[in-house]
Parts: sequence; C-alpha cells; structure tokens
Amino acid sequence: MSAPDWLVNLLATAMLAIMALFVWRLAVSRAWQRPADHTSDAFHALAALALAGMLVGWTATLPRAAWAAVFAAGAVYFALHWAHARTTGRAARSRDLVDAATSAVLVYMLLAGVAPSVLSRSTAGLYVMAGMPGMIKDNMIHYPALGMVFAVAAIGYVVVLLDRVSQSPRPAPLPDGAPARPTPLTPRLAECCRLFLLATIAYAIFAKVV
Repeated sequence: MSAPDWLVNLLATAMLAIMALFVWRLAVSRAWQRPADHTSDAFHALAALALAGMLVGWTATLPRAAWAAVFAAGAVYFALHWAHARTTGRAARSRDLVDAATSAVLVYMLLAGVAPSVLSRSTAGLYVMAGMPGMIKDNMIHYPALGMVFAVAAIGYVVVLLDRVSQSPRPAPLPDGAPARPTPLTPRLAECCRLFLLATIAYAIFAKVV
C-alpha cells in the first residue's frame, strides 16, 4: 500500500516537531527545576528522528544498522531498568516497559525494510531489478505477521492511553500557605506526542504489510 507523498511528508514533519519538543524538555527541565524523565525524553527524541527517516528520505540521518544498534541497546536498557526498579511507582515501571517494547518494534522496522520507497510512490532505494529488463520488484517486509502484531498492539495501546489521558483528574489545589510543588513540563502534550509517535509506527508497518 502506498500513501500520498504529502501524507508521509506531513508525518515526517510531525516527527521532527515531536523530536524538537522532547529536546526542549531536556534542555529546560533542569534550568527551570522541573521534574522530568530525561532518559525517556531522550529516547523519544531519538525515536521520532529515526522514524522520520523511515518515512521520507530527506530526514534520514544515521545508517539503518546504526539506528538498529541504538534501539537494540535501548530495549535492553529499559527492560533491565523495568526488571530492577521494584520500588518505583507503577507509572514509571509501565513507562519503562512501553519504551522497551517500542525500542524492539523500531529494531524490527529497521531490519524488516520499512523505508521511504515503500511508503510513498517513489521507487528509489529499496526496489531491485527482477529477471527481465525494465521490471522492478519490491523487497517485501520480513515476518509480516509479526509486524501486524506490533501494529495492532500499538494501536490498542494508543486507544487505551487516549482514554486515560482524557479522563486524568486535575491536581488538587494546595492548602493556603503550602509551597507550590514543581510540575512536569507540558505533561499532557508530551503524552499525546508519545501516542502520536506510536500511531505513526503502526501506520508505517500497516503501509508496508497491507
């Protein structure tokens, strides 16, 4: 399935904007003394940048093998952190688990062949000559059933989290005279960006498999 060029370019631009948001959070959270999960923010900035390169060629940065190594290391790191962080809150452990799973899906996408030439009308990059002159053949994705499982799981998680974000209660007002507690930077916007990133991952896999 190929998508219009304007759509994949729009998604890639959105990924770059998401990367910029997480880089901004990393840059100012310490200066403003605001709590933040710097490791997760750095991961999502890198994930958005790598995913943009999988959508359109003009945003590609590192070679695919290098990105795969980065996210393989990320999957191991987050999995180990989740396994050892028994005393942290449930939300933090859940984030580690989701980040580990997202890292693994990105490794799959990079190794399976999700790339610009199979998401838009362009035949540059992943098309190879078949036996007869003038014929081209698309390199099919490896393990498409696994890709479908990843894509469906990502969409399911997005739906569940959207409902949770929309119903999350506002913080209770502090008593008079109580010192104000520092709050995270743009928590809902960051969560929505994470969900949009997962939805884009699912789209990229569906576009290659279907």
